[in-house]
Formats: sequence, C-alpha cells, structure tokens
Amino acid sequence: MPYKRICLSFLIADIALVITYQVSKSVLGLYHMAYRNAVNYTVYTILGILTLAIFVQIIFILFRLVRKRQAKPAIRILSGVGITAIIVTIAIAFLQIFIRGVFGHQPEHIVEKDGRTMLARVDSFLQVEVRYYEYVNALVRGSRTLIHEDYGNGGYDPFEMENIPDVQRYIYY
Repeated sequence: MPYKRICLSFLIADIALVITYQVSKSVLGLYHMAYRNAVNYTVYTILGILTLAIFVQIIFILFRLVRKRQAKPAIRILSGVGITAIIVTIAIAFLQIFIRGVFGHQPEHIVEKDGRTMLARVDSFLQVEVRYYEYVNALVRGSRTLIHEDYGNGGYDPFEMENIPDVQRYIYY
C-alpha cells in the first residue's frame, strides 16, 4: 500500500526533525545561545506540514477501510470515528496555531545599545516589554537577557514608531 509507505516516510522525517532540532537547541543552550524567531518559525512550519501530511495519509488509509464492503462493521465504524477524530484534531490545532501566532509573536530588531550590537525582542501583548540579548548572527542569539525595558501599557512596537517612547522602568543584568 503506497499510503502506508508515504505515511511512514513522513513520520520518520517528522521524528528526525524533532530530534535534530531538540539536540541542536540543547547544544546551543550549553553555550548560552538560542535560535532566533526565523529558525523557530521555519522548524514549526515544517513540522506542522509534515504532521498534517501524516494525518492526511492516515485519513486515506482509514477511508479505504470504510469503503471495503467485506470489512467488518466494527472496523468500518472505528475507521469513521478515527477520521472524524483526526479532522477535529486538525481543526483544533489550526485554531491554536492562529491564536499563538496573533498573541505570541515577538518581533526582533537588531539595535545598537550601550555601544554594542544587540537583539531586541518586543513583547507587546498587554504590557510593552523589550528584552535585549547578545546578537550572534542571523540564526542564533544569546539566551541570557542583558537588559529589560518596560514601556508600560499598550500594544505597540516601540522600534516601529518614529519617536521611541520613554522607558518607564529598566533592569540591567
């Protein structure tokens, strides 16, 4: 059955990507570094596509079981329930991804601060906070917060404004 082989190959790719990503993240952590948003978003997108492809292949396999006339009624019912469960799981996953994307996005900016090149991550959901990290390169940043700035209430990115507002509170680490 080609669906089973395709499903297995997607599953192996999914597992290999998760292991590679987690191991490399752990190694970076040993050197007090972390991946930047671009790497994380790329890995999560590829994982999502591979997982969706696995679910689609499983739906095809279950659908073939439902269509078989000689299959036992219990198997046909379980296959139908499995298809429904997978479709509901996909819908919930898309809703969760949408909510995290809207409320959890933290834009990054490369800035000069105190004579050093740093990476500023803006968290502006309810409280506008900026955390500065060591800038390493396009894929990696330092993992330790060097400076934390609090701009107060709002939902804006201070680096995208013409005049950066005053910092209400800051902490140097």
